[in-house]
Amino acid sequence: MRNPSERLNYIISHRLDREEQILSTIKTIPMTAIEITKVVYTEIDHRLIPAATRNVFAHLIDLKKRGIVEFNGAISEKTKVVKL
Repeated sequence: MRNPSERLNYIISHRLDREEQILSTIKTIPMTAIEITKVVYTEIDHRLIPAATRNVFAHLIDLKKRGIVEFNGAISEKTKVVKL
């Protein structure tokens, strides 16, 4: 890798952008990780939806730990999440 700091900055920026997309998606309507994925990932091959859902779910777990979202029940990809 020729410029690791540039790549790292890109990854951090992309992660923060994705987090903002997720939070915007659940701003007014509680949704599951699967529902969020279908809103946020509009231009990927449908076969990648399961992997994208796991990524959204990982974001949601992090947001929960930081007190930004709450799961309406047990923490799972199928549980609705609301922004606090």
